[in-house]
Amino acid sequence: MSEDKHVIVCNYTEGTGIVAKGAKAYVVLQLGGNLPENIPVVVRSRGGRWVRKWERVRRLDNFRLKTLPPEHPRYSDDRIFEPYDADEALRRLRWAHSEMTRPASERTERKL
Repeated sequence: MSEDKHVIVCNYTEGTGIVAKGAKAYVVLQLGGNLPENIPVVVRSRGGRWVRKWERVRRLDNFRLKTLPPEHPRYSDDRIFEPYDADEALRRLRWAHSEMTRPASERTERKL
């Protein structure tokens, strides 16, 4: 019996040529130590295909953990994986988002 997977999901706050506003995206990678301006996500395109793309953190919001049971359609998608420390990865994403949506002159100069 397979175990549930815990992944990070978010939503688009603005649309792009490929993705509609409000689309749910799955975060692909754990973050390193520096503030990411772009992160890779897996998202359903306007045409209905699941695509992997790099996206600006400022275009994403509502970062949260989601449990995928084995029967979930995205469970076996190798592009999406469970972060080693999901709570820490989620904390870093939320901090990165808050920094990237602030004016550049107000951003802190620290590592995560």
